[in-house]
Amino acid sequence: MTELLIDPNSGVTFFKKQLFEPRFWLQSFYSAFTGSIAVNFISSGWLDKLLPVIILGGALYSLLNRMQEINNHQLPEKNRLLQIKQQTQGLILGFYDGISGPGTSVF
Repeated sequence: MTELLIDPNSGVTFFKKQLFEPRFWLQSFYSAFTGSIAVNFISSGWLDKLLPVIILGGALYSLLNRMQEINNHQLPEKNRLLQIKQQTQGLILGFYDGISGPGTSVF
């Protein structure tokens, strides 16, 4: 029998351990929304040329990125560098999802 790799109650566990705080992720949400909307302002000709590059970049990122083991069970402290990182990641993920929704969960 195979065992589940993801706990079906993981969302509740994250919330109980105070690892999910919606206000903490609000900046990422706004950036991802902006990135997904930005796709609508790019011509389909450019998107046809850009899509293979984006998919290749996503594939390389997935293959070459090493998961870092995190031993602390708390959210990082809010600072300017973290805010820039959240904005950048949100824009990239939102843009990628706007172009090629399937596969976004890999990130």
